[in-house]
Amino acid sequence: MAVKYRLVQRKDMSKDAPAGSKLYYAVSSSTGMCDTDQMCKIIADRSAATPGDVKLVLDGICHVLEDKLPDGQTIQVGDLGYFQAILGSKGATTEKEFSANLIKR
Repeated sequence: MAVKYRLVQRKDMSKDAPAGSKLYYAVSSSTGMCDTDQMCKIIADRSAATPGDVKLVLDGICHVLEDKLPDGQTIQVGDLGYFQAILGSKGATTEKEFSANLIKR
């Protein structure tokens, strides 16, 4: 599968990079949007399901994701892939100084 991308120059974050050095990195490039209604129609055209049936299943998947991700579970959705909640945080010098307020959304 080909993916559209563009190049951006950013700071070299590798371990022994000289100060001020930059590298080019690929970032994905969107060519438009396919909303849920359009996706349901495309899937319905390729199956015996109606767009409403497809929407019902997609809503069910979203419900499972909303239910299981906060529990720390990884959800596999067939060939679509795996879904897992991720987070990042600011650093603290010691474990004692760390608080949940340092966690980013």
